[in-house]
Amino acid sequence: MVSLVVGVILFVAGIVTFIHLGTTLEFISIIIGVTAVVKGLYELWFKHVLDTTTEEKTLGLFAMGIVALVLGFLFIFKAATGAQVVAYIFALWFIFDAIIQLATSKKFKNAGKAHYVWMIALNVIALLLGIALLFNPLLASIAIVWIVSIYLVVTGISQFISAF
Repeated sequence: MVSLVVGVILFVAGIVTFIHLGTTLEFISIIIGVTAVVKGLYELWFKHVLDTTTEEKTLGLFAMGIVALVLGFLFIFKAATGAQVVAYIFALWFIFDAIIQLATSKKFKNAGKAHYVWMIALNVIALLLGIALLFNPLLASIAIVWIVSIYLVVTGISQFISAF
């Protein structure tokens, strides 16, 4: 019964997120912001614990805690700006991942020429897509929301099926 309810909720959430693209991206920004604030508070707390239990001063933790708090509050209270930052991060993620995959693809030459060629081709496409997303943050924003929406719908259907 629980799987059925969860499945329906996730499916509906997926449809709603797809319909409300801008709101969904801002909500993602707020979630990232809350996570960053919690992480920042944790780092400041952990710095305090280390400072009181050891002789070392941990300025790095202090700096990271403050940066996490500032960015977290930016993402929470300026969700539209945070959504733009998320779009750029998404694009950079594609680019860096494709570059790393291309750099390591030579290790797969022995797996077979077809596998190696596919790996190169797909990562070149991913690199080009990442560059396109970097120069078109609106496209990146839409892609993020579509991925979240599709995930919610597919997971909802999966939960619905497991209920029977």
